[in-house]
Order: sequence, then C-alpha cells, then structure tokens
Amino acid sequence: MNPGKKILLFYPHNFFEMSSGTHQRVYQLITALWNKSFQVDLFSLEGFSNFWPESDRKQYIYGTLRIFPWDKEIGRRSRPRPGKERRLPDLTSEDMRGEFRRFFDDGGHDFVAVSYVYWTKLIDGITGVPRIIDFHDFVTLNEHLRSGRRRFSLGRMFQEEIQAIDRFDFALGVSEEENLFLHPFC
Repeated sequence: MNPGKKILLFYPHNFFEMSSGTHQRVYQLITALWNKSFQVDLFSLEGFSNFWPESDRKQYIYGTLRIFPWDKEIGRRSRPRPGKERRLPDLTSEDMRGEFRRFFDDGGHDFVAVSYVYWTKLIDGITGVPRIIDFHDFVTLNEHLRSGRRRFSLGRMFQEEIQAIDRFDFALGVSEEENLFLHPFC
C-alpha cells in the first residue's frame, strides 16, 4: 500500500448492509480505491438510517473508521414546512463539522470526498486538497417527486443544490442524465 494516497470519505450509512444499490456502489468505490493503493478513511453516522454493529466495524479494513452519532433533531429541523418553498437542507451540525475537520487534520489526507449535497458544509475550512462531491441523486428532482406535485419548478432548492456542488473541485454523478442536466450549471 502506498501510504501517500489517502482519501477521507463521508458516507452517512453503513454500506455493509447492502440494502440499496447506493450502498453497493459505495462499497465498490471503496474497494476499487483500496485496490489502487488508496487508504480510505471513512467518516460515517450511527443511527442516521442504520447502525454500525461491532462486526461491521471490525470488517472495515480499508483505513480508519470514525462513527459520529446522528442527531435526530437535525432531521426534524430540516423537514419541509407546508406552503413554504423547498430549500436544500443542511444535515450537519457544528459538532459534526468540527469532528470531520479534526479527522481530516489528523489524517494527512490527499483528497476529501462527500456523499450527497446535504452534507456540503463538512468541507468548510478544508483547503489544500481536491474536494469531491459524490451526488448519488439529483436532490431537487427527488424532492419534487416525493412531494407529489405535478408541476416541477427549478427554484431556490435547485439554485442551492448547484451552489453546493460548485463548492467542490470535482463532482461525481451516477447517471449520465444527471451529469448532462447538471453540467451546464456547475
């Protein structure tokens, strides 16, 4: 292993569950990076959508695993309010951002990657290395589909999503359609 190649990855879920295609994709990404001699330090959440049992923690051999407790109050605060224009939720807290920065500062990382635009503020204060956003989903479209409204409007939430993606040096998209749609804006 080349110790000079280290990436700090944020992914909020325990992907070992393999309960979704996204989990499988992240696991394959980590494995591919590991096979290319990257150490992949992972910052994840306990209790966001699932948990990290001890057996899964021991199974993470690709680098250092740091688990941060999810604050359910953040999720409650970010729920949409009826009648209000949708905004891009920030699912970070000051404590989470501070812990992520400490993990970065202590690790000598060459890259930082964050999954989902909801967590963009994790890169606040991180400079000097390439910052990568792995946007698994076009959030604005997914939020619209979840709302059940027939008419789609590119409003404030779309603008905020583009601004969040623009804060990164590189953006990875899953689908060609998302990449083609977002490319002119980012």
